[in-house]
Amino acid sequence: MSLSIQTNTDSLVSQQNLLTNSIFESKTIGQLTSGYRINNAGDDPAGLAIANKYSSAIAELTQGYANGNDATSQLQIMDGGMSNISSLVNTLQTLATTSASGSFTGNRTTLNNQFQTDLGEINRQAQSIGLNTGGNFAKMMSVYYGAGTGAQSASNGIVNVDLSNATVDTQSLGLAGVRAVTQGATVATNYDLGAASATSVNAIATDGANTAALTNGNALFTFTGPGFGDANGVQIKVNMTGVDDTTTLVTAVNAAIQSAANTAGSSNGAFGAAGITASMNTDSSGKEQLSFTSANTAFQVTANDLMSNALAGNLAVAGAPTGAAAGTAGSSLVAGGAYVLGTKAATNTQTDLAYTSITAGNSQSVTISANDAAGTAHTLTVKLDHVTGLTMASSLSALNGALQSSDDKTLQSITAVDNPGGTTMNFVSTLPNFQVSLGTTADGSGLATAGAVQGTTLTALQVGAGGTNDIGTMAGAQAAIAAITAAVSALGSAQAAVGTGEDQLGFASSLAQSQITNFSSAESQIRDANVAQQAANLSKAQVLQQSSIAAMAQANAEPQALLTLLKGA
Repeated sequence: MSLSIQTNTDSLVSQQNLLTNSIFESKTIGQLTSGYRINNAGDDPAGLAIANKYSSAIAELTQGYANGNDATSQLQIMDGGMSNISSLVNTLQTLATTSASGSFTGNRTTLNNQFQTDLGEINRQAQSIGLNTGGNFAKMMSVYYGAGTGAQSASNGIVNVDLSNATVDTQSLGLAGVRAVTQGATVATNYDLGAASATSVNAIATDGANTAALTNGNALFTFTGPGFGDANGVQIKVNMTGVDDTTTLVTAVNAAIQSAANTAGSSNGAFGAAGITASMNTDSSGKEQLSFTSANTAFQVTANDLMSNALAGNLAVAGAPTGAAAGTAGSSLVAGGAYVLGTKAATNTQTDLAYTSITAGNSQSVTISANDAAGTAHTLTVKLDHVTGLTMASSLSALNGALQSSDDKTLQSITAVDNPGGTTMNFVSTLPNFQVSLGTTADGSGLATAGAVQGTTLTALQVGAGGTNDIGTMAGAQAAIAAITAAVSALGSAQAAVGTGEDQLGFASSLAQSQITNFSSAESQIRDANVAQQAANLSKAQVLQQSSIAAMAQANAEPQALLTLLKGA
């Protein structure tokens, strides 16, 4: 190597190595002071991309884990509320059992007052925990935990807890609902099916005119409701053979209901799902009357012959009936209608909507609207014309067909019903309220409110006798015991749904926590600095830097050495 004053190669090499060592020392200090191996993208681009993916998954799963804890806490609140409701149901069982005993000499009214109060408390607590009918949590609870890194879609990170059938109010438990007892102008004043009455079941069942009107020994009733609201409804055939008291009557009617429910066909299936049962109602004066109940479905019942009319209270002599039916076959149970359960459009009467056939060239729109439990509006408009609105039957088919095919559960709970006679129509539902708005037609035909014109909006009002259980009588208490036994089973199913949800969320939370731990470890391997290694590197970098500085000092002194050569010149 030649010696040169112009270019000090050794100095340049020393500068280069000093820079390299300085960068090495700076990166080492940066890792030790930050704790991270990657402090900027240039440190490890590929590693940074992978670490960022882990970091994002950890952030998502951490919040998802918190979501799961929140949901679990809510389920635990429900669980505790259900335990309270279970205690209330046990109290109801005790009260009903006490009242059901013939040896009880106390005041059944006092027992019933407490019984009704406890039913109300069950409803309050069910609403408080959001598991009443239409409650905040009576649906699919979707808890987002996070997709992690292996999920193919975000939906895979959602845990669904189905609480739609976990409601625990009295209606859901079968302890309340809607009940109708015959009422109206056609019901005899002294209507009483009790054995000591002139209108006992036996007196009605043995009346010659009534028995002559039977169809193959059967009394006929027709039911209309959601899914079985076409023009024909569902007809039941009550075998009157051996029916001679209230017990055998109720047994025969319920057997006929069950037989119709088990018959193939969509209308019969919907009828079976309504869970309609017959029972005897005992009023405040001790009179026994036929009644029909459902826990959650609005429906109408019409008597189709003299026997069924008489059993429903439509008797020949209102003041002093003998068991013979009034009217002719096909008469309705009450004035213009029948039993109607739930809520009903317009006023609490059976003759609200007058029907007139729609003539050719005219049409009428009927708009049905209602809010669901969350307050969301649901609306459907059906246009009736000369074909669909020609008869009452065709109008009912068009309206109920449109409601049921709407694929909207809120609207599907509303049914158009014919008040027998073919001149008046109404709409019934278990919804707290709904509206029916009637359009106009050019000739004034179609539906109209009684004494009014088309274009009126009708708002639903509550009808029906309310709760289905009353232990004010020994018979009522015995019936309540059966209902409470079923309620215990229903409550157990609801508790199982909540418990299953708690377990499901527990497993999901365990996985999320495991993923958080393992993803954090994986990210650490890529992103975090190895402190022991970097401490050693720092010592190495410091030594190299010091040696680089010393060497550069020597290299810088080389040109001075060349001066000695010039001194001898």
